[in-house]
Amino acid sequence: SAPEQSFARKEVTLRLALPEDLVLAFEAALEDACRQPAARMFSTGGGGVPRWAGLLVLLAGFTATWDATHHPRRRARDAVYIRDGWRCMAPGCTSRRHLEDHHVRYRSRGGGDQTANRVTLCRFHHQQGEHGGLARVRGRAPLGLVWVLGRHGRGGRWRNERRAAG
Repeated sequence: SAPEQSFARKEVTLRLALPEDLVLAFEAALEDACRQPAARMFSTGGGGVPRWAGLLVLLAGFTATWDATHHPRRRARDAVYIRDGWRCMAPGCTSRRHLEDHHVRYRSRGGGDQTANRVTLCRFHHQQGEHGGLARVRGRAPLGLVWVLGRHGRGGRWRNERRAAG
């Protein structure tokens, strides 16, 4: 028979140096994930959900999206691209190249794949704008979206290609 093995438990601390806005965004995503039903099944006696359970939910969502074995729908038939006329919906942009599907409320924060939560953006406005901090979009697509442009909203608020008050 094989000899019995004993494994020692080792605590590991991971330290990262990240910009404060990225830390805050990650913490918010983690808090949202802890409120998901999949994380609540790990709740402690006091009703709290451990942060590691929220991290598991985030990782499960990530792998379900990016490691999917099924073939996603072809973009040619995607209702969001058709609705948006195959162009970037960021105010002032009319690009029809390098289009990407953006979730207005991020999936990591409980947003779904409904067409009202998705908008077509060109790669620049998606990566550098929305995810790079140069633009934010909130609301329901297509006509209920409000855009805040520039760092700290310096470019103003826009709705349906028109400058919005405030």
